[in-house]
Amino acid sequence: SNPADSLAEIRAKFDFVHGQPVGDGVTVEEDDHGLWVRPDSPHDDRVVLFAHSGGFVTSTAAMCAFWAAIVARECNLAVYLVDYSLAPEAVFPTQLDELTAAHEALLDAGHDPARMIFMGDSCGGGMAVALMVRQRERGRPLPAAFVGFGGWYDLEAAGVDAATNEDP
Repeated sequence: SNPADSLAEIRAKFDFVHGQPVGDGVTVEEDDHGLWVRPDSPHDDRVVLFAHSGGFVTSTAAMCAFWAAIVARECNLAVYLVDYSLAPEAVFPTQLDELTAAHEALLDAGHDPARMIFMGDSCGGGMAVALMVRQRERGRPLPAAFVGFGGWYDLEAAGVDAATNEDP
């Protein structure tokens, strides 16, 4: 995106990138917290709670459903893609609160945390980690696994100095 772009222009550019069709072999159902993306013949009762990308600003669950569909098809697992509110309209910790509510809804519905995976890409990876930390601090059940791909974990973008391998 161009820093001079309006929010609407930035979101339209990401819609082009993220707004791909889910393809065959999955069904998509909406509920209170997001989208269920299920393969035609799910392996078993395991579930993936997926926090999608979009830099907190650009992409909805519907726009990222194709990512969830890839996971559902390739892993043969049901994927619960949380539709969190976007910034700047919704400020932090709204998104984390919505992920927490989705996790609690899965637990309330009887999903076994030992058969649950938290997953996130880009900013969703960071949010999935934040969800695990929050739930651990609250004494809530944690998932059996975490998968982050392209995770945005350093929101300050401070990074590590490559020459010294130390924080700047």
